[in-house]
Order: sequence, then structure tokens, then C-alpha cells
Amino acid sequence: MLNKFIIVVTVCLSLLHSADVNATKPIDLLKPAFVNIVSNVPDTTIYLNGDFIGKTPILRYKVTPNQDYFAYAIANKKFFKEDVFKTINIRTTTIPTVSFDFERAKGKVFLVGEEGDLYINDKFDKVLHARNRVFDIDANTQIKFKIRHGYKEVTFVKDIYADSFNEIHYKLINIPLDVRLYTESIGNEMWEDTKEAANTPITWEKAQEYCKTLSIGGYDDWYLPTPTQLTNLYKNNKDKIYNGYGGTFYWSANNFSGKNNIWQYSKVVNFEDGKVASSILEFEDGRVRCVRDINKDIKMAEANKITKENNTTMEAEDLNITKNLEQYSLK
Repeated sequence: MLNKFIIVVTVCLSLLHSADVNATKPIDLLKPAFVNIVSNVPDTTIYLNGDFIGKTPILRYKVTPNQDYFAYAIANKKFFKEDVFKTINIRTTTIPTVSFDFERAKGKVFLVGEEGDLYINDKFDKVLHARNRVFDIDANTQIKFKIRHGYKEVTFVKDIYADSFNEIHYKLINIPLDVRLYTESIGNEMWEDTKEAANTPITWEKAQEYCKTLSIGGYDDWYLPTPTQLTNLYKNNKDKIYNGYGGTFYWSANNFSGKNNIWQYSKVVNFEDGKVASSILEFEDGRVRCVRDINKDIKMAEANKITKENNTTMEAEDLNITKNLEQYSLK
């Protein structure tokens, strides 16, 4: 009987000890949770419960699970509307992403000048007339405006701030004849568009030299395009090149050594089917079409110096612009 009593007491004490240990486990095993915080505006300032925690993107920020956090996001008031608030509560062991989305604010623009076609960031917007010169536009930095009418145009870049009134005066300037006749502007690129570029076979080295020495409309920053530029031209804007294409392929600036360094190659783009291939520099002749970048803050100062009075002289000079391409061709 005594032995049974001892066994029962021992079991009870053991159970009491076990219950006491398990009661402390949920506290000991409590682990932090993590959250990612992003925004549609770079460098958004983030506060949690009034404390600054950084600027987006914020990755794997440690929080206490099952606790409410008051999140306060601030973006640049010059360009975006009101701040964004959210309550965050992380309840799982995963790492969720919390996103803040800001709505861009509007600024008002008043364009003062001649009528013409208005392009904003290279996209046609409207035909300007007396009743639509004041309009709202999303606030942003370096918005590119271009107004064109016939053979006149002007391009300028402005920062437009939220809740501001921007009165912009402009004057259309004659587009120089050599630029007008021998180039095609596509997006942020200006392509050479001459009969010589379409029809003159040329080696890669001479194509490089030709682009470096080319001058059209006072622009002398031409270069041999990349394979990507040529491919984009073929796929998206081939029909905009008035003088068409000659031969089969056009040289790119890309060049590399073949196996065992025996031959030098260049990536070329075939304008019959758009395919990219490799051609040997030493033996093959391709075509050359130079390109230049149109800077975002286009400065028309030099081009604008050309007036109607000297267009007659320029027209005579235009005939000799690409004549020197002949010296680069193999005969």
C-alpha cells in the first residue's frame, strides 16, 4: 500500500513540474516578424509609430508579430499629392510586402506663342489653338515640350511643380534645311537619312571613321549605332527612313575577336529580315547609317542662328554634306 502511495505522489509531482515548464515556453519561443516596405515613388520617407525607419525600399524590417503599427509615408510635395497612411499588423511567419502608392499632383501650364502641334515627352498631345493653351499636366522634372508647325519648331525642357502656374513663352524657329532634308528624328535619336547611307558599301573601320567625321546641321556628335539601336529601328521605325536601305546589312559599333583571335567580327543587322549576325571586319562590306542622341535639354541655340536669309546659301551647301562618303568606299 505504501509503495502505491509513493508512486502516485511521484507521478503528481512530475505532472506539476511538466505543466510549469510548458507554461513558460510560449514566451521563450516568441520570435520577431519581418516586413518589406516599398513605394511607387523612389526614396519615400517611412515612419512607424512616429519613428523614422528609413526610405524605400525597406527590406526585412523587424517588427513584433500581432501588433498594430501605424505607418506614415511622405513623398516630395512638389510632385505628389497628400501623404499616405496605413496600419500594419504582421500575423504570419512569412515576410509580406506593404506598398505605398502616391498619386501624382497636377501643375498648370500656359503656352504663349504661335500655333502648332504640341508634343510632350516626344508623344503628340494636341494641336495648339487659342482656346487650349492653358492645361493641367502631371507634375514632374524635365518635361520635354516640342511645338512644331510646318518647317518651324522649338524644343524646351521645364520642371513642372504641383499647384504651380507656369507661363511659358516660346518662338518657333526655322528648321535648318540640312537637318530637315538629311535626318530623321525618332524618339531621342536622330538618324542620318541620306541616299549615300543607303547605297554606299563600306568596311567597318571606314564606317567608324565616317560617323566620327560626319557633320549635318552643325551636329558633329554622330556615331555608329549599337546592334540594339539598329534592331529597334528595323522593328519599330523602319518606314520612317525616307531614303530606304541598301544592300543587306548595316554595321554596328560592336566588334569582337573570333576563336583563336584570327578574325575580328562585328554584330550586324540585316534590314531584309531584321536578323542579327556576325560579319568579318577584314573582308566584308556593309552599309553605314550614323545616329546621334538628342539630349533631353536640347539647346537649339546654334541651329536657331540659321535664318531665312541664309537658307539659300545653305541649300547650295547641302549638296556636299555627304559627298565625302565616297572617299570611304572601296573601289
